[in-house]
Amino acid sequence: MNVSPPVYTAVDPNTREIPSFNSSQPLSQPGPTASVSSPQSITHSRGSQMNDDVGTIPSGPSGSRHGETGGTPHSRPNDILVDGFLAHTFSSHDAHNFLSLLLRTPNFLQHYDLSYSQGAWYFMPKAPYVQPPSRGIPIQNSPLLIDFSVATTRGTVVPQRRWTPTDEVDVRRHVESAALQLPIFFINRRGGVGFRLLDILQGRDRDLDHGDREAPLGGRTTTHIRINWPSYGDWKRQIPAKDETYSRNPITLARFMRHVGTSVDKFFNQCMASDHVADPRWRIGMQGITQSDVKIIGAVHVSSGTWMPIIQLARYVL
Repeated sequence: MNVSPPVYTAVDPNTREIPSFNSSQPLSQPGPTASVSSPQSITHSRGSQMNDDVGTIPSGPSGSRHGETGGTPHSRPNDILVDGFLAHTFSSHDAHNFLSLLLRTPNFLQHYDLSYSQGAWYFMPKAPYVQPPSRGIPIQNSPLLIDFSVATTRGTVVPQRRWTPTDEVDVRRHVESAALQLPIFFINRRGGVGFRLLDILQGRDRDLDHGDREAPLGGRTTTHIRINWPSYGDWKRQIPAKDETYSRNPITLARFMRHVGTSVDKFFNQCMASDHVADPRWRIGMQGITQSDVKIIGAVHVSSGTWMPIIQLARYVL
């Protein structure tokens, strides 16, 4: 699906200018539910003083919290294509393209109500709009979580080129016609979204919200974790999507997070062992970015058999 999204005032993932935060600039906090204005009206607006590096647990649009309270980011519902993790990972334009694929319409901003509450965006189709989203999205009459705001966290989000197959037939089959799942976010019950990579590798995942639930991976037996780290090119690793029991049950969310963390760790180890000359800002190794700098926020289902991790650093890349 080729769409021509409008121009947004946003962070360019190639230059990765770091957004400034101005806690003295007053911005009104939106209500729990609001309709999104047209894409042409979206501008980049921030005014939040950052909390700790894991941010705050969002509430649902009804206002009920999933965890501990914290600071409130000053984002608006229509800032999802500027302040969302998808936009910071793939760029604003490609986040628009991805959401158009996921929701099966390039005009999703007109056909869906987006609500913003405590650092997260939720969506619901507008009645009587009948165009169904991807088959991987559950049909229900309550808002579904679709993204988080980077304003609730600290550190640069690693920009990645969203992976798609090179063959047009494969694009139609595995992307445009695929049952894409909603992005998966690893929510910490103690506050915030995302876990430090070293904590994941050491098994400190008991605070993962709903970690014992089935990971929504689309019913596949295996899937791939793919990383497009800046200046390092494409890297992938196959992981199991079902467990080793006789009934071959889908793996849990906690196990999926461990697979994602292990994949990122293996990617780092391979990069450190190579002689690749990378952009100094994104160089992986002892004189650059190491595993201790990394947080895993979640993963995005970019094709029928591929998930890409959302990666954030514990510091800013200038």
